[in-house]
Amino acid sequence: MCLHPELSLLTYFQILPDPRVARTREHRLIDLLVIAVCTLLCGGEGFNDMEDFGWAREEWLKTILELPGGIPSHDAFNRLFQSLDPHSFLECFLRWTQSLRVAVAEEIVALDGKALRRALQAGGTAPVLVSAWARENGLVLGQIKVRAKSNDITAVPELLRALELAGCIVTLDAMGCQKNIAKEIKEADADGRGPVQPSLGSTLATRLIKNGGGCTLLPLFSGGTHKKETGSCLPVSGDGIDES
Repeated sequence: MCLHPELSLLTYFQILPDPRVARTREHRLIDLLVIAVCTLLCGGEGFNDMEDFGWAREEWLKTILELPGGIPSHDAFNRLFQSLDPHSFLECFLRWTQSLRVAVAEEIVALDGKALRRALQAGGTAPVLVSAWARENGLVLGQIKVRAKSNDITAVPELLRALELAGCIVTLDAMGCQKNIAKEIKEADADGRGPVQPSLGSTLATRLIKNGGGCTLLPLFSGGTHKKETGSCLPVSGDGIDES
């Protein structure tokens, strides 16, 4: 059973506001967005790939798009995405991905942040994206960019609020085991799982068990040595598991 009625990509992007000046629009917004998304789904990576995909699949694209200005150039895609509101785009994209998602009881949704390869910014730092991966659906439910001079802790709550996670089990790494993140998981009617190092002691486990959680011993791996250790994976409570 799908969480939402499954509608086409065109339907969800119709409500996205067009940031371009009306008199200079050669291509329809929906045509640019559909070609861009299809390109990325097929393994493309940039604006040149979007133009190449358009020419390679022109006949098929004409069956679903109007394309009054023909296939857009790579410059047209570049100009659009420089001016497009990323939050509005993310909202539309998440609604579409949610429509593709099938409801699975206690589905594992893994949240993790990764730096983008070959995407160095000014100062030599790489942008970091926090993603939510639904295991049973094999689908990335959403991604959000970590703000400059920040880390995953600030981005995870924002992503949690954008997703429907009722009945799911949310897994995070040690950085995600914070009180505010635990609160967001609880308010989403989901369960949380986060690693706890043995050094935190038994008082933490005792406090969580009093809040209704159980303990399951799981193997933890340390650093780059891949040394196997024994730790605890504890359900996240409303009080969180931040012991800093």
